[in-house]
Amino acid sequence: PVTIIVWDCAEKWEDVRWIGFEHRFTAKEMKEKLGLEKGMYSTQEFEVKGSGTKEDKCEVFEVWDKSDKSVFFIVGGCEEALNVTDDPLGLEEFFPMPKPLQFLRRINSTVPMPEYRVYKTLARKLAKTVARKAKIIEYVKATGGYDAGSPELANMLRGADGEMHPFTSSGFEGRKTIEKAFALLPVEGYAQVLVQLEASTRQAKELIYELTGISDIMRGSSVASESATAQRIKGNFGTMRVGERQKEVARFVRDTVRLMGEIIAEHFEPEVLTLMTGIEAGPSEVAILRDQTVRAFTIGIEDESTIRADA
Repeated sequence: PVTIIVWDCAEKWEDVRWIGFEHRFTAKEMKEKLGLEKGMYSTQEFEVKGSGTKEDKCEVFEVWDKSDKSVFFIVGGCEEALNVTDDPLGLEEFFPMPKPLQFLRRINSTVPMPEYRVYKTLARKLAKTVARKAKIIEYVKATGGYDAGSPELANMLRGADGEMHPFTSSGFEGRKTIEKAFALLPVEGYAQVLVQLEASTRQAKELIYELTGISDIMRGSSVASESATAQRIKGNFGTMRVGERQKEVARFVRDTVRLMGEIIAEHFEPEVLTLMTGIEAGPSEVAILRDQTVRAFTIGIEDESTIRADA
């Protein structure tokens, strides 16, 4: 499986000259795929996913060079490129993958930028605020002390509603009310801080939602006093923001399916096409599939399942 994908840092995807797929091959895979024996390449320890153990593997980059339409392998410990092949798939755009899925586009670079970077400062502030709230909540407790002369008062806080507890009057000499026998821990200051922290939490969340384009309606949050028109406007605003992401996903799916269709048309044998489709693939059908000009007018692949219907 491919671990990492790298490519030339061009301003636009159309200007990218090469892409590389990182593989981590075992000794057996190195012999089967590249014909190299142990000692002819360098290895390093990589963690085996899900097992917690490590295994010696060789880091190999499969490079697709669009400038001269060739594919070759760069192997750790080898000075020269191996298994140089001229355009093995013959694809229209050469690369065996569509333009990467990107929700945030840079103006002059194809380097991906995670959406988290946009609201990283707010996310850290939110995490810090939540941690402070959790710590302060530990201090907000209904606890305190009572007069040692009336130990039976300790059971009162644990009593149920309407439950009465007997006590002697000796512990209340000089007192007019039972409140003077208790000294509860003052928590008013902590409570005020919690109110401020809660407000700060809500503010940070709202800013994050605004930056990501997730409206109240899409989060399932609403106010009963809001009119239907106000809720519809908020829903439409959120849909507009998320709609750009939906279009990007639709584009990625469409381009992927087109690549699959192009590979099938160019490289699958008629017998395989017949088994896949259940329709006899004769010479005329195969000729249409493999004719670049005729195929463009005959077959069109679109991702209809991902196209959003007009409101």
